Amino acid sequence: MYVADFYLDADHNAAAIRTVLHDIALTSAFLDYTKPVLVILAEVPWGSHYKLKAYPFDMRDQFEFISDMTVRGKLGIREAGAREVQAPVMIQTPEQR
Repeated sequence: MYVADFYLDADHNAAAIRTVLHDIALTSAFLDYTKPVLVILAEVPWGSHYKLKAYPFDMRDQFEFISDMTVRGKLGIREAGAREVQAPVMIQTPEQR
């Protein structure tokens, strides 16, 4: 199973985004249709974290599969009216190490 991650602003229709991402995986030329497609959602402090999990038909296509889901997922999210956000970077100071 491979995962494409998406981070969205919290103000969106979660049911619609889950459907969009599920459809993105189902229409991938790399998808193994005998395995499940999952769209997992978790709320994080800066918004919503979606994980699109699916299996490629051929494991040698893993990177193309993830790239395909990511590129088309970003487009689908934008077309559904949602907005991606940048997850904050946690930088440790020498005192915190």
